[in-house]
Amino acid sequence: TNGDNWKECLAPINNVDNLNNNSTLSTTSITNKCTRTITAQSSEVLSFVIEQAFSDTQQQHGRKIGTNSWLTSTPTCDWGGLGCSYTTTTTTDSNSNINSNNNHYYAIDQIEFEDNNLSGTLLPELSALKQLKFLILEKGHLSGSIPPSYGSLSNLRVLDMDYNKLTGAIPNELYDLVELRELDLNDNRLSGTLSTRIGRLSELVYLQVDNNEFGGSVPVEVGGLNELAWAVFHGNNFSGEMPLSVCENSDKASPPGKITLLSADCLEDGPVVCSCCDYCGEEL
Repeated sequence: TNGDNWKECLAPINNVDNLNNNSTLSTTSITNKCTRTITAQSSEVLSFVIEQAFSDTQQQHGRKIGTNSWLTSTPTCDWGGLGCSYTTTTTTDSNSNINSNNNHYYAIDQIEFEDNNLSGTLLPELSALKQLKFLILEKGHLSGSIPPSYGSLSNLRVLDMDYNKLTGAIPNELYDLVELRELDLNDNRLSGTLSTRIGRLSELVYLQVDNNEFGGSVPVEVGGLNELAWAVFHGNNFSGEMPLSVCENSDKASPPGKITLLSADCLEDGPVVCSCCDYCGEEL
């Protein structure tokens, strides 16, 4: 989905690790190489999702975006690929006066890396970042399953991990992310079915699960997602008829709904029957 990516955000190399050339990279020199490429969003829908989510965050807290290399002596929130929100805690004094400025800290609310060759498996420990709103790990080599513990990230707005090598089913716990605006898992190796619990994601605007190994049918509950604008299902093993509730939420319906892009494997003799789809298995 054309997000940001980072170049050369390397950790410092100490004398022990760098005996081969007898030099030590300074924090300043490696930080100067840590650059961020901001790519314009190709989708008006996705632009809206991210801009709205960031706007909500900025209204609630001050924010900072890291630009330094990882594992430098600078604070964690200054590291490239991370964003943090400024959070205050309140206390009440003996006269019942509320004080909100005496305890404050920065909490990580954004992790974003695209096309940075990230590999390995997803860390369940990320679920400890309770202020996390944006988890964007596109176009890497991540493998293994999605940790069920991510369902406890109650503030998450964007979960975007497309173009990786993730396997297994979508954990049921992910359907508890009721603040989620974007669920982007296309071009992985995910399988299983989409749970009827997807109807809990009432704020979802952008749903993209194409080019995986999902089976079963598209849940009727997708049609009840009143904010949904993109629903992309092609390149899977879905079968049956696209639910009437989904078609009734299409912008082609009368009265028109909100879905402006709907795809499935609905070519002639295809496994999905969908009279309201915009695309039938073609690449978007």
